Amino acid sequence: VYQTSDDEVNGILPDNYPVKMRPMLANLGYNQLKRIEEINEKKRLIQNELAKNFFNFEDIIGYDTENVVLVRFPILFKENIDSTIIEQIKKQALEQGFLFGEWFNDVVHPKGSYRYGYTAGTCPEGEFVASRILNIPINVNDPITQTEMDQLVAIFRSNGIK
Repeated sequence: VYQTSDDEVNGILPDNYPVKMRPMLANLGYNQLKRIEEINEKKRLIQNELAKNFFNFEDIIGYDTENVVLVRFPILFKENIDSTIIEQIKKQALEQGFLFGEWFNDVVHPKGSYRYGYTAGTCPEGEFVASRILNIPINVNDPITQTEMDQLVAIFRSNGIK
């Protein structure tokens, strides 16, 4: 219900783009705007806890999260971590009931979309990031628990992430 339309993913410009949202999305956004400061504070607390748990790994690229409000918490692995290890982490997390968000999983998101004429190799940094990033959703209504963080940290360690 709250996703990008299939037509848009396939490169077809919706009739009402960009001046109109689907009614359910507009209603959701309007109600969230009424509580934006409260929501942002909750998101900051969640992302600070995520940073404490995941930015201690030397194989993960850390960044300043203090002055931003994130929708998803990106975990970017350094180039010494093989992509098969990243895929194994995703698989093991899924087996434990945890699904990483699919966000910016390709230079032109989402992977498998029309890609708007993008030619592979023309944005190597974007390709690097898209292939090495995991996103933890920051959901104020269903925040990640410390138990879930501990499980994810254990999965990372069991796959040799230092």
